[in-house]
Amino acid sequence: MIFEFNDVALGVGFAKLSMSIGRGHNLSKTPLILVNGEMVKVPSNWKGYDQANRKKFFGAIDIPIPMDFIMKNNTVKISFPDDWWAFKFSHFRFRNNYKLALY
Repeated sequence: MIFEFNDVALGVGFAKLSMSIGRGHNLSKTPLILVNGEMVKVPSNWKGYDQANRKKFFGAIDIPIPMDFIMKNNTVKISFPDDWWAFKFSHFRFRNNYKLALY
């Protein structure tokens, strides 16, 4: 999936991608994320537990985006290495000088 985020006010602050996924336990839970062509390191600290007692894993994660990846106009590409995926894209947040500039 590809998302566009335009007219971002640049400056000092932070950026993060918050997303939720639902996937089979045998599938990768590490998405491949590119922000403006730059690969983002995805942490493995999904909220919740491993959910081994359920048919599918469902979890949420906040993925920090390095500020030097952020431009005025941004393209975010998300995929999974096994090419089978389902996720709910929650929001992309950019905070500049403690003022929310983009959800």
